[in-house]
Amino acid sequence: MIENPTKDWWIMKPLIGEWFLNVFGSRLVFQGNEDNNDPPREDPLALSKKDFVKKASLQMQYKGFIHALLSTARNFNLFSAQEMFAEVGQLNKPTLTIWGTDDGVVPFRGSEELMLHIPHSELLF
Repeated sequence: MIENPTKDWWIMKPLIGEWFLNVFGSRLVFQGNEDNNDPPREDPLALSKKDFVKKASLQMQYKGFIHALLSTARNFNLFSAQEMFAEVGQLNKPTLTIWGTDDGVVPFRGSEELMLHIPHSELLF
């Protein structure tokens, strides 16, 4: 099991994370990663840090993006999506998956990995 290293970060705490990201925004999220072409982890579907910064920085301008970013970081293991897919697949419950074909941050090809782990899922795109 890959432990989510962000779970104890102070920015993940309610109110503190919202305040800090609203005040410092992209400077905090993207600092030091602008020129880094290395993938952030072993995930073959992951964007390089540079590509993530490029795509996500456009979204920082939209109201609600910081809240969505914090919610994702707090509730989604960003370091092992395959592990989470496998856990859902083991539940053997009816599953509906909605995946965008034009998502600039989470590529559609990731749905193939999801369907390997949750083969009974209905995929809408």
